[in-house]
Amino acid sequence: EASSIAAGQTFDVQVGAQSAKTYPGKVIATSEAVSPDSRTMLVQLQVDNGKNEILPGSYATVRVPQSALGKILILPDNTLIFRGKNQQVGVVDAKGVVQLRDVKVGRDFGIQSEILSGVTESDKVIVNPSDSLSTGTIVRLTPTVASSAAPASSAATASSAAPASSVAPASSVAPASSATPAPAAKK
Repeated sequence: EASSIAAGQTFDVQVGAQSAKTYPGKVIATSEAVSPDSRTMLVQLQVDNGKNEILPGSYATVRVPQSALGKILILPDNTLIFRGKNQQVGVVDAKGVVQLRDVKVGRDFGIQSEILSGVTESDKVIVNPSDSLSTGTIVRLTPTVASSAAPASSAATASSAAPASSVAPASSVAPASSATPAPAAKK
């Protein structure tokens, strides 16, 4: 997504202790390369400081609107399963059957992460999956009630399913339904 940042674009810049005040900043150059270690790209912005309100050496925060980055897919971190070097999520199909899928994780937004591959926006993903969850497990989806003010990680129950979401990282993802193991069939 860094490739979508280019010279001429404008972004809001908040400087140090003056974070209540926003200055328009114009991109004048980029490194045009993302560091593989930090997953960041050097961007140079020009900010009008005609009133000398910004002191030399000040730190700034640049707000990049979602529309500037394009569409991204994010999931709550509590959907991720770590097994060895792989990261997976449990996806529930229309029949309630779980499929574990390997996912490639991009940027970390705190309680949510960008998902680069492995799931789609329409997939139902299990929140807070059990360590023993495996492909083929049958689950029953039931509606849950989530507080609209609470983030997905605190609103989710022990095992619930949420749709994958393509929203701005600041948005929260509310669970759509909960997944609980279906009763075992009697033989």
